[in-house]
Amino acid sequence: MSEAPGITSAELMELAGISQRQLTHWSERGFLHPEGNGGSGNRWIWPPAEVEVACRMARLVAAGLIVERAAEVARKGTGEFELAPGVLLAVSGG
Repeated sequence: MSEAPGITSAELMELAGISQRQLTHWSERGFLHPEGNGGSGNRWIWPPAEVEVACRMARLVAAGLIVERAAEVARKGTGEFELAPGVLLAVSGG
């Protein structure tokens, strides 16, 4: 039986530059959606789309956005997002 495609939590943490605590918190709050049960020794697998969201979210948080807003923008992908009246954030695919 083959495993679901994706990467492990350890690989995601290294790729995104986030801690286990951040990954767990973001997942428990519903900002990230792993495959599998996770927690209590169960393993999460991260599909490619969620890897992209997690990495983008980590960069947005590092740039100063609050987690909730970073998650919202990260899930939408690339483009321009109004953070406040007259304040635009441009997110590229890089």
